[in-house]
Formats: sequence, C-alpha cells, structure tokens
Amino acid sequence: MLNKLRAYARRKSLTVNIQKSEVMCFNSYTSNLPPLFYDGAQLPYTDSFKYLSMVCDRHINLNTAADAALRPFTAGHFRIKHFIWEHDLTNRLHICMWLIKTFAIPAGMYASQVWATPFLRQGKEMDKPLQKWLITVLKRILMVKDTFPSWCVMRECGLEPHSSTGSRRQYGYTML
Repeated sequence: MLNKLRAYARRKSLTVNIQKSEVMCFNSYTSNLPPLFYDGAQLPYTDSFKYLSMVCDRHINLNTAADAALRPFTAGHFRIKHFIWEHDLTNRLHICMWLIKTFAIPAGMYASQVWATPFLRQGKEMDKPLQKWLITVLKRILMVKDTFPSWCVMRECGLEPHSSTGSRRQYGYTML
C-alpha cells in the first residue's frame, strides 16, 4: 500500500513528509507489528491521531474524542473565569452565562457531529464529559447543591443538552 502511495505521489508531483508521518493500525491487539518503510525511512506506529482537531484512537472509540473535546471547553471556561474576576463581574450571572454560551461551549463542541453520536440516544444526554462539566460549572454559578437536578439547572439557564434530540421531546418541543 505504501508503494501505491509513493507511485501516486510521484504521478501527482506530491511530497510525503516522512518526519510528520505515522502509522495507525486500527483494532489491533498485538504489539508485534511489522516495520513499515516509505522511501527507506521507517514510519513509527501511534495509538492515536488528530484529524481536523478530533482525536481518534486505534479502537475507534468515540469516548476518546469526547474526552479530548473537554480540554478546549475547560480552557475557555478558565479564561472566562479570569475575565469575570478581573472585571469584577462575579455578581452578574447573565454575563457569566452569556460568556459561557458564546466562548466555552462552542470551543468544546468542535467535531461533535462525529464524537457525540453515542450520546444522541434518549437517556444518554447527560452522560458525555462535556455535558457533565457544563452542569458542574452551571451549578457553581447558580450556587446550588451538586444534588440539584441537572435538567432543572439546564432549563433555568435556557440550555438544552448539547447534540441531543431526545431533550426536545422531554419538554414537548417538536422538530421542524
């Protein structure tokens, strides 16, 4: 297969950057993989890679991507927290909510069309890591107990579970 890639690259006048290239063997449970070479250079094996900022692992586990999506969300949340503290906006909940909806949530939802599909089933809306972290943040902002129902917190903040169609049925909404 690498010989075909080499022939294709030559035919199209393309260059393969061997220093940045890695090999992923999907669904392999062995650690004894044969060495692969491209133009005489051995290509290293990897257990995960990023494609369009979505982390993929060798077992095609979408939970890996969901966990990785949490990182930009938390980074956005901490920047917002710093901004609110710096500008003495801690008592303005509507500004906190607007900043979270505008900056933190979109950062964490990148590529969710792919990695969030396991959470589209009814009853799984609150199971993804991003949703759990968002609920924790909202409960802290609203200063309610951790045991307070998540659906009530989401409703109070004017939010629905992200990438979920089941929640629309929960509140009687219909999809157009």
